[in-house]
Amino acid sequence: MSSATPASPNKATSYLTVCTPELNDRLLQLLATQLGFHIALSILFQARLGDGLTGTAKKLLSPEIWIFSLALSVVSCCLLFVRKSQTTVRKNSYPTLWSEIVSRITKSNTWLSILPYTISGFILTRMYMNVLHDEKYTEDLLIYPQGNRYGARQLNEQNIFLSMFGLVLGTVYGARRILNDRNLIKFPAVQQAKRHVVKSEIATIAHNSAQFSFRVIVGNYILYLVFRRTIYWHGAHIAGLFTKMLDTPIVSFGWFNVYLFLQLYLSGVLTTFSWDLFDQLYDIFLTQPLLVSQLATDANSCLLSGLQMHQKPFIQALSYSELARISKSEPARRATIYNDIGTDNGISAWKKISQECMKTIDEVKNTVIAEYKRPDIIPSPIKNRLDIVAEKTLNIKRISPIEQEMLTSRVSRKPIMAYQDEDVEDRTGDILRSIAELPKMLPVTHSKATTVADSFNLEDPKKELEGWLARIHGYIRQWPIWNQVFARGLVRKVQSLFPSSQITLYAIESLSNLTSASLKEDEFGLVQRDIPAVIDCMLGCLQEVESLMYNPPASYSALTASSDSRITIREPLQIINALKSGLYQIIIEFEPYLSEFKVQPKYAAKWQSLVKLEE
Repeated sequence: MSSATPASPNKATSYLTVCTPELNDRLLQLLATQLGFHIALSILFQARLGDGLTGTAKKLLSPEIWIFSLALSVVSCCLLFVRKSQTTVRKNSYPTLWSEIVSRITKSNTWLSILPYTISGFILTRMYMNVLHDEKYTEDLLIYPQGNRYGARQLNEQNIFLSMFGLVLGTVYGARRILNDRNLIKFPAVQQAKRHVVKSEIATIAHNSAQFSFRVIVGNYILYLVFRRTIYWHGAHIAGLFTKMLDTPIVSFGWFNVYLFLQLYLSGVLTTFSWDLFDQLYDIFLTQPLLVSQLATDANSCLLSGLQMHQKPFIQALSYSELARISKSEPARRATIYNDIGTDNGISAWKKISQECMKTIDEVKNTVIAEYKRPDIIPSPIKNRLDIVAEKTLNIKRISPIEQEMLTSRVSRKPIMAYQDEDVEDRTGDILRSIAELPKMLPVTHSKATTVADSFNLEDPKKELEGWLARIHGYIRQWPIWNQVFARGLVRKVQSLFPSSQITLYAIESLSNLTSASLKEDEFGLVQRDIPAVIDCMLGCLQEVESLMYNPPASYSALTASSDSRITIREPLQIINALKSGLYQIIIEFEPYLSEFKVQPKYAAKWQSLVKLEE
């Protein structure tokens, strides 16, 4: 049912101005709901078998419950500030997994997202042990061994293990959030009441939290087992700056302390459950349609301003979700769009809103068309090792131990030399001639200098280095991990073409619903004259996206397809299904008048196949 219009409408026409108070109210509701869950979780994780209902009720007055619950709520407020600043609806796509890893590591937002979880993990696990359960054996940083070492100090290894577990828990959880794109808001296809969504997600959150905490505590156990001496040595030297400390612990760590491990496991479950619950509540509260445009004096202009807010994708997505809900289940609000003939040069509200929707759909079509206009990039083939060696051998100037030209060029032949007035026969020429003929008679032997020259190009070391790199590259490309980490994937390439698929889906749904409902609700017939343009827009996008899926560009042949057959590219398939569903909706509603709609010739065949229900 449509919401009642308030008596005092807001004079602002900006969608951002109108929806901001509503978003703030939802965030306050989120924190209040989170606080209620925190109190219930604190009571549950402090409960014992013999408490009963009376003992459980008395825990509501326990200061430990309220202190720990408020600590969880303070952490939620900090996480809310970080999550709100990094919320997005546009998915960042990277050509390779390696480029994604490098990009995420080098971004400051990545570390700003992980740091709050690392700090809160350290604080909450310690508060669980020391405040909620009042465990003394992990509270002290220093312990004093008994026996002949009486009076000496050493670090409490149980305290170190607890601190390390909290840090590892928060760091790993924050890194997992980044890899899973938890800052990306996904609007659900089917909207449900908030309480029903929360109820359905509780079991999943509990299962995932228990599984994640178990994995972290096992990993932390292995890490501490391997690096125990190093961790203790550095910790002891830092503490030794302030007091005398043993370099080696006398009281060893309890490797089979089941009670400690169970308490740490439960603290990890509670902490992770709180983090997961916050993320789920944030998505649930902020993805509900707002219906706030009617609070403005000019509701249609307010809604249009939200559709045009390209600089704020989240606000734009909210406005499109509101338009989709109006077009589907708000007949009174639809009537205000149809009946608003407009005062701006006679352009109606329907005309402006439909043009924005078609512009969003055309962006997808133009993006796909641009892929076919790109020049085909064919990777240069990697030379075989034998080809590289043969080419290198031809370019090398060999060095031989005897150079014939050097010896023969210095020969000076004089027939007869005068020596003290005596005629002496000069035989130097014959001797040098015999030496010059020596290399022709002896077999050619390669010296050490020749061997070195064969293995390195003296004329161009850069080409030699490129040859080595080409060979290394050829070897690496044969490894299976290459396709997963370094190769340009086909799935990633296609996903990069649809960064805002949710906004596109809302635009398709809104345009088709408003068009089909106009047959009975458009009193002035403003929509009917634009129906051919709407059909052409949807057919053009459908035809191009289907061509991308079933007849991709030639350059895509160089991309690596996924070896997992279960992986499907959801974004283009969702757009194809939405376009077909919208076109079928128009066809069924306007079936007696389909012959009046003239589509472009290039879409005629596709249109006829849809009209005949052949797809």
